[in-house]
Amino acid sequence: MTLDQLRIFVAVAEQQHVTRAANVLALSQSAVSSSIAALEAQYDVKLFHRIRRNIVLTDAGQQFLNEAPDCGAVRYRSRRVRRWQITGYRR
Repeated sequence: MTLDQLRIFVAVAEQQHVTRAANVLALSQSAVSSSIAALEAQYDVKLFHRIRRNIVLTDAGQQFLNEAPDCGAVRYRSRRVRRWQITGYRR
């Protein structure tokens, strides 16, 4: 999972609509859909119920959303630590 995938997942969950999330993120609808499909394939879990043009979180999707801020913070901190190790520069 990348930070971009995490950001896209959260936007879709908040908007409950792929196209609206794509507009908010300034991405194409197909890029957002592909990112969600990749996450679902990676974790072998369905994150959303697709109902007509709207989508609703599954129980697994809701749990993923609840943990998303922690995942993002951990990945961000790990990238900073890695940058410090490479450059020796902290900021």
